[in-house]
Amino acid sequence: PVLVSGIQRTLQGNLWGTEALGALGGQVQALSPLGPPQPSSLGSTTFWEGFSWPELRPKSDEGSVLLLHRALGDEDTSRVENLAASLPLPEYCALHGKLNLASYLPPGLALRPLEPQLWAAY
Repeated sequence: PVLVSGIQRTLQGNLWGTEALGALGGQVQALSPLGPPQPSSLGSTTFWEGFSWPELRPKSDEGSVLLLHRALGDEDTSRVENLAASLPLPEYCALHGKLNLASYLPPGLALRPLEPQLWAAY
């Protein structure tokens, strides 16, 4: 694994800001320690605004965590390229990096879980 910090300094704000992420959509779920994830009626824009303005953050049930997940697909090419360009150690992190073990897998469904995905929680 590669741990990265400070990446926000190189990401383009117009791709990763609250408004841009809110426009992406995505499924918001409530995670409870007592059961499976439950769909939430919370929209992605409201979810992302909770990061910028914690006082407006929607309240969840005691012990619950709000989670947003969205796969980054073909329509997100510029976002994925900006993320890839911002990551250090391209030999590990780049799609075809010589030390990226996923680059040695044959193309197909096995690579789907390794494609870029957006996960956020609070």
